[in-house]
Amino acid sequence: MRQLCLAAAVLATACAPEVGSDPPRANPPSVTIEPSAPLDAVPAVVRITVAGHPAEEIALFTGELSEYHSGRLRRGDLPKTLVDRIVPAITYATPTGAVLAPARALTGLARYTLGALGVGTFAVIQVRPEGPPLLSRRWPMPDAAADTGLAVYCAYDPLVPDGFWEQVVLQPGSVRAEVRAGAGSSSVLPRHCLSLRFETQAEADLVPPPEIAGLVLDPSPLLLREQQSPPHLPCPADWQVLSVGCLQVQDDRVTYRSAYGPAAIALESPGVGAVVAVQPGEEATIKGFTPGSSAQLHVFEVATGVAQQESSLIVHMAAATAHPLLSEVYANAVGPEPQQEWIEIYNDGLAAWAMSGAVLQDAGGKIDLPQAELAPGAFSLIVNESYEPNSLTDLPPAAGTLLVRVPDLGTNGLSNAGEPLVLFDPAGGLLSRFPSLKHSKQGVSAARRPGTVSHAPGDFGLSSDPGASPGAPNLVEAP
Repeated sequence: MRQLCLAAAVLATACAPEVGSDPPRANPPSVTIEPSAPLDAVPAVVRITVAGHPAEEIALFTGELSEYHSGRLRRGDLPKTLVDRIVPAITYATPTGAVLAPARALTGLARYTLGALGVGTFAVIQVRPEGPPLLSRRWPMPDAAADTGLAVYCAYDPLVPDGFWEQVVLQPGSVRAEVRAGAGSSSVLPRHCLSLRFETQAEADLVPPPEIAGLVLDPSPLLLREQQSPPHLPCPADWQVLSVGCLQVQDDRVTYRSAYGPAAIALESPGVGAVVAVQPGEEATIKGFTPGSSAQLHVFEVATGVAQQESSLIVHMAAATAHPLLSEVYANAVGPEPQQEWIEIYNDGLAAWAMSGAVLQDAGGKIDLPQAELAPGAFSLIVNESYEPNSLTDLPPAAGTLLVRVPDLGTNGLSNAGEPLVLFDPAGGLLSRFPSLKHSKQGVSAARRPGTVSHAPGDFGLSSDPGASPGAPNLVEAP
């Protein structure tokens, strides 16, 4: 059994055996697809079995390979351009042949080439245009150890049959596992989630079956690694103490943080359902509650190195309030700087925000915001007094955007190298943060990913085409 190097596959060095310059074999290995499919209509989540060749030498490449690259593969001398095209995968031996299990879903309608060291290429596969919906993995986090013996997969649509239960085998190693409806518990999101439970064992990497009763799970490997029990982190005074984490009850939302290490919470309440994971020191917010009402929560929690726990509680939501968020930063304008720079604030709450007395702090100092009111669901741009909204070089604000002019925006403008921003209320309480992100290209902003409200680094990125979205919902490049 062998794992193809996942994050940076260097097949020619760390992962590859010594190979001579033998000519291609006369009879290429036979290829079998699971779930069963022809090579020109392969499912996006797949297991590929190759008969008659060692598992440690096979690989899948994006696109079709040229004769040049096939020859380099045959000689075992891979250039970096070819190494970069290796699809991350787990490979292992079985009685029927070597199995290659891609660690991510393949792209619809795309072509891939299957090959092996000492052989070259021997099959081209094409992915079918569409297939069953993919249940994404919510726990454990990407690249985190599956030391809890639990993996949770969920979909936005109710795809899971009532009372679903099945036994499966995880490979490599033939590890028996149980699959049940629900996010950790059969009573939490049972139509939207599946829980995969298995015995933890010595270090290994496991992959779920490519299909379970017509349901397709995220194929990323479950990494079995020993983890140390994390220290306990006390909950803030105004938060509710749960079994594994801490819960802050607000107006239309609750916020969760771990009291230990990496953790996840599955929460269901009438009209609300979510599964979110958090790193230590980070928070996750679940929205959709009715301000001023009482809500019964059914909760399942799990944390690395800590026992899993299910609980029910009744919470009392506060009255509707404003939730201003630092949403987008435009530091590298096409037009004159700092004149055309801006900082966008979005009111994610259900009540208007009176910004008078609030303070916006950057690396160079503080900006006292003037008297203005930002309606629920509205955007504002904090700009210099000389800002020109109808510039011929920079995108104009969307209609209805509130322009808030201040004498200076940062010290000599906003830094293109990136700088952290923090928004405080008049009493000095934290309202929102924005991390330091480099603005390397003119006309491209840094922005918060749509639907996020925390200040975790993964919630931010650079804007996609057309480069910025002043006063409108953000468009952010994929992580």
